[in-house]
Amino acid sequence: MNRKIVISVLTLALAGSAILATRTSAQGIFSGGNLKSALAEKFGKSEDEVQAVFDQVRDQRQAEMQQTQQDRLDQAVADGNLTEDQKQIILAKKAELQQQRQADRKMRQTYQQELKTWADENGIDTQYLFGLGTGGHGFGRP
Repeated sequence: MNRKIVISVLTLALAGSAILATRTSAQGIFSGGNLKSALAEKFGKSEDEVQAVFDQVRDQRQAEMQQTQQDRLDQAVADGNLTEDQKQIILAKKAELQQQRQADRKMRQTYQQELKTWADENGIDTQYLFGLGTGGHGFGRP
């Protein structure tokens, strides 16, 4: 029974992270990443100010999700469904997965920048790079 709970908690943690990643990347689906530009223009702000708002909301959601997950694990330990050691194993795995996602994100950004540089050097508009690791919809944002 404890194994089922551990698997369920890990699944929830991964699903929550996937939802967050989808929401934060949604800004790239509007006209190749022009949502930030459109909002900046509409509200008379710089793109950096708009990005700061996106980042703040993302960070708040991440903190809320982490607290919810922590509360659930604490309750599972209090209810006797998990041991403290199992909880720590789950938290360690979660941290490992987060580090891997960050490394993957950095690698993807590096690849996209290299691809953009290559396209610029060859006089190719990045809108034609769909399917080359650019999210399938043109290049979007770097």
